[in-house]
Formats: sequence, C-alpha cells, structure tokens
Amino acid sequence: MKKVLFLICAAIFSVSASAQSFWKTDDCGNFNLIQAGFARESNPGGNGFFVGYKHGWNITGEKLPLYIEPGAELRFESFGASCYDIGVTVPIDFSYKFKTGDFSISPITGPTLGYLCNFGDGWSALTKEHCFTLGWDFGARLAYKKFTLEYRYNKGLLNSSTVWATHQLGIGFLF
Repeated sequence: MKKVLFLICAAIFSVSASAQSFWKTDDCGNFNLIQAGFARESNPGGNGFFVGYKHGWNITGEKLPLYIEPGAELRFESFGASCYDIGVTVPIDFSYKFKTGDFSISPITGPTLGYLCNFGDGWSALTKEHCFTLGWDFGARLAYKKFTLEYRYNKGLLNSSTVWATHQLGIGFLF
C-alpha cells in the first residue's frame, strides 16, 4: 500500500512539474471582480438574478496563484406569481488560478453566508420569514483577459427544513 501511495504522489508531482510550462503561475496579483447573472434554486424551484463584487487576495505572498475571495451579492428570486426572496449573500471562496496566455481557469470552493427576506404575498405584505443561510460553493471561473464566466453550485448546510441548492451562472469583469 505504501508503494502505491508513493507512486501516486510521484505521478502527481511529475504531472504538475510538466504542467508548469503550460499553466503559468507567474500572475499572482490581487484582483477585483464585479459580476451579474442568473440564479436557479432547486427547492422550492425559484428563478432569479444576482449582482456582486469580490476581492481576491493572494494568500501565499504572491508566490502561487492561490486566493481567498470574500465578496457580497444582492439577490432577487421569484417562486411563482406572488412569492419573492430578496437578500444579501457573502461568499468567502478559495480559488487557484491556472493560466496560459490570456486564458485562465480557477476552481472555486468555500462557504457562503446569507440573509434572506421572504415576501410571501407579493410586495405589499412582508411575512415574518427572515432567515440566515449557510451553504458551500463548488464551481469554476473561466477568464479571457478581463472578462469572466463563472458557474457556482451552492449546497445549503443550514435551514434544513427544506433541502436547497442553488445553481448560479454569471458574467463578470476583472480589474
């Protein structure tokens, strides 16, 4: 078993060493990202949109392209003709940027905190349903120069009366 683990580790290090010439790690600076996009909640089945901002801090002293990305998003979701959620979410994602030329791809994962207000009977009557949410993001960001396309899947960890998950697709701009 030790030999198998050793061979797996050796293979990973040899692949990453040869990939260094293709996936450059010299672009390690901090960044800002603004984005907007579409969100789809799987249970109870709402559609909506979001607008957000993230700041990517390099956590290795700019030696590797490894980032923590705290941010804030305003969300609006509709669950039919008379039920709406409006809220704020705070993703705290971690990413690693693989770059070649003007193109990069970044796997993303991390917790997302949120606060949602539910308008149960339309805009005129606010129900008493305010909730805090906690979820975990999994996704990836594709970037070409300063433009991005990002997909995130957020699985709910709190508020477990209903199992929820959100699919989110956004476009953005890095600066």
